[in-house]
Amino acid sequence: NVSTILNIGDSEISGIELEANYLVNDNFRLDASVGLLDTEIKTINSANGEVLFNAGNNLQKTITLDSGVDLPHAPELQANLGANYSFYLGNGAEIRNRIDLFYEADQYASLANYNSDLIPSTTRLNYVLTYFPQNAPWEVTLGARNLTDEDYIVNSTATASPRAGIYQVFARGREAYLQFKYNFGE
Repeated sequence: NVSTILNIGDSEISGIELEANYLVNDNFRLDASVGLLDTEIKTINSANGEVLFNAGNNLQKTITLDSGVDLPHAPELQANLGANYSFYLGNGAEIRNRIDLFYEADQYASLANYNSDLIPSTTRLNYVLTYFPQNAPWEVTLGARNLTDEDYIVNSTATASPRAGIYQVFARGREAYLQFKYNFGE
């Protein structure tokens, strides 16, 4: 597999992100965010104004300014819904629960935008439980990422011989973690 590093030229990336928070009561907060992204190649640094990608196995593609390709790893839509619920113990400590639902639209893993490089959209669920003691410089968190244990692709590439094929990198499955933080001063 031979990789080529090149400067495609200029590109333009524009987008908008909106966030909203709603305090239901002193213990319960909802939040949401959405991000929209648009990418465009503006110039191509080559003598003839085009770039040829060749991944082998008849996966050849010429990119020009009129190709309409997306920049890699730039999903057009990302959205998040989250909820915090805190309850307070008699000793003044706080226990905070947080759950997040995250959506990311499909995206290409390479500038060539091969169908084999398309990373499908994903929806993930994460959960965090944090203990904050009153007037203490530490906190402890128990969390879970990819709570529903979904298999999803984070990168994909097509390669030429001698081991031709499509190689995909999958995200980790469900994982739990324990985190301790200590504040050594202000």
